[in-house]
Amino acid sequence: MNENNLTAEEALEKGNGEARRTGEEAGKGLALLCNSYSREMTTKAFAKEITERTHRTLQQQIMKMFLEVIFAWAKKADSGDYDGRNEATVKMAQRIREALGDDAYLPFI
Repeated sequence: MNENNLTAEEALEKGNGEARRTGEEAGKGLALLCNSYSREMTTKAFAKEITERTHRTLQQQIMKMFLEVIFAWAKKADSGDYDGRNEATVKMAQRIREALGDDAYLPFI
């Protein structure tokens, strides 16, 4: 047990829960960013920050996250869980998944 009287398994689960909450918060933040009034300017600034000012190892991890989102959308195409508001996104994600197949591995370097 550690100083918080948690077993190693409980501490690991707590850490995973914190990571999950952080991911949820980041997702909500990105959604808010995309909902801004200046979408085109915001999108370009976001892309520039990621591709020009972010450490290259982190760029790789960000791309890995983007692919995870794309593959999640592609699964919605399989299940039909979409409507006219996100149909183009889901179908594009499906085409990207088909183009990549199962070869979407990005190493952590």
